Amino acid sequence: MFKDNICSEKSILIIMKLFKIFMQLCRIIVPIIVIISLCIAFYNIVINPSDETKKKLFYSIRNSLIGLIAVFLLPVALNYLFSELRPEDYYLSACWDESDTEVSLLYEPSVTKHYVVEYKFNNQNNQNNVGDAGDENFIPTINESKVLPVAEKIWKQVVNGNFTYNAENTEQIPITGNYIDCSSYVSWVLYELGYKDFAGNQHRTKNFMATDWHSKYGWTEIPVAAGEDIVDKLKPGDIVVRTNVSSNGKIGYGHVSIVAVIEDGNVYSYDCGDESLWRNSTGGPQNMTWFMKDSRPGKIIRIS
Repeated sequence: MFKDNICSEKSILIIMKLFKIFMQLCRIIVPIIVIISLCIAFYNIVINPSDETKKKLFYSIRNSLIGLIAVFLLPVALNYLFSELRPEDYYLSACWDESDTEVSLLYEPSVTKHYVVEYKFNNQNNQNNVGDAGDENFIPTINESKVLPVAEKIWKQVVNGNFTYNAENTEQIPITGNYIDCSSYVSWVLYELGYKDFAGNQHRTKNFMATDWHSKYGWTEIPVAAGEDIVDKLKPGDIVVRTNVSSNGKIGYGHVSIVAVIEDGNVYSYDCGDESLWRNSTGGPQNMTWFMKDSRPGKIIRIS
């Protein structure tokens, strides 16, 4: 059974993120310390070429090599270990991957410029196409222009509903409490649009990444390379998902967002990746341009 509830604790994710930063700093600082200590040892043997000094040089070289091997191999070993473990069985593996995503959201600056999104289509027609909540076989006819009103409605519920971020994977859709995360928000929006298979346990980011939405619903999928700037490819209403993918192609966890406005090279989204995005907002979509240039691979899901 996948145990993801520990990842909902930001303190755990922050600790893992800080540990990663610490390992990166060690890879810079330790070689500098080694070079300085070796220089001192060689200097001492030049001015005092005794057996004791030579012995100290030997131990200095030995300890330096051990330190260098440890500081470079430990991060490689940990990354390999966590990438090979199945997140479904080992929750620390999922948290290790998610720390890069969720912790970055805590510090990424968010522009709280308020937007009033205008929807240029017939509202009555939109209501008629949302779907019958009691019909499990119903597949609604939806396009991107119909996504945004529903996304905004749910977003306002989050903004005004004292919601708390929680990455618990058993969050029921539709949400009746006040806990939410990025993927449960998108799952909720799609459920309200009439897609009944989003009911029950939320779809996680790895589900959004792994599912072939073109085969399932006829939606357009645009693959996104790691680090690719996709701002010019986006349209309002697009769902953007980017996840960790291991070297053997195993899809991990990541982040997902719904694009609301594209203006002057900036992308404003309805995004439930962190409480600060709705607690400190003016109620409008948030600047998530950085995510559209994220280092992870992903895809654009266009409901059309």
